[in-house]
Amino acid sequence: MRKQIPRLPPVDEKPSTLTGEELLNYKQQLEVEGIAQDIQERKKYAKWTFILIASWIAAIFCLMLIDGFKLCNFGLSENIILAAIGGTTINILAIFIFV
Repeated sequence: MRKQIPRLPPVDEKPSTLTGEELLNYKQQLEVEGIAQDIQERKKYAKWTFILIASWIAAIFCLMLIDGFKLCNFGLSENIILAAIGGTTINILAIFIFV
């Protein structure tokens, strides 16, 4: 069974008379709260990153579909299509690497 860390006052109400063990517990409490906040933020940003990437891929797919079937007399040069595909690939890889 894990040892329960006693709750100490919030950071802005920290008393200056804490003992060594209380300071250690206080530091551990702050670290745990910081890690928990990091996890929540990562989940939030992962969701928005997924939405961004999925939307970007869908937009490029629609562009390719419209160009491929020449819908509405729409046509792009081969260089523009290659730039869109290459740019999309590089952006997706960069987002996954950095996030």
